[in-house]
Amino acid sequence: MPRSMLIAAVVAAGVLMPGGAKAEGSYWPWCVDYRDSSYNCGFASFEQCLQTALPVRGLCRENPLGPPRPAKSPRRPAR
Repeated sequence: MPRSMLIAAVVAAGVLMPGGAKAEGSYWPWCVDYRDSSYNCGFASFEQCLQTALPVRGLCRENPLGPPRPAKSPRRPAR
């Protein structure tokens, strides 16, 4: 299977999963770095990342963006 078809299948699976990649505020801690300098940070576990990375000789790494920061509470105006 060509790499572009594999990537398209992985993206489609993530979009079509209930509560999947389209959920706002979701965080995916693992990324696959592909050999063509592209990457996909859509994996919940290291094992899931490896299942995608190994057949295409990609590398798994932690999401460089890190987990989302908590929202700051709005400041109250000084009285």
